[in-house]
Amino acid sequence: MQIPKLVDVLRAVGHPTRLQMVCLLRAHGEMTVKNLQETTNTKQSLASQQIGILRRTGIIFGRRQGNCVYYRLGAATAPLVDVVTTMRDGQ
Repeated sequence: MQIPKLVDVLRAVGHPTRLQMVCLLRAHGEMTVKNLQETTNTKQSLASQQIGILRRTGIIFGRRQGNCVYYRLGAATAPLVDVVTTMRDGQ
């Protein structure tokens, strides 16, 4: 991963709500916007905004199934996410 891309990813996971979303996706594999919004206890508009930032940086990807969009971690950023979440967990 190139340095500018790495900086963007680190900035993205540096926000508490986005970090929480990333940790949830790491634990659950896939989640809908509604699941992420309810689990992080945020308003729908804020959850969508945070998801948009994670999508634009390539941390998460979505797939549409009917009216729902399911989000998952991107394979390219998964190792970095593992490091960040391990640090968060204090291991």
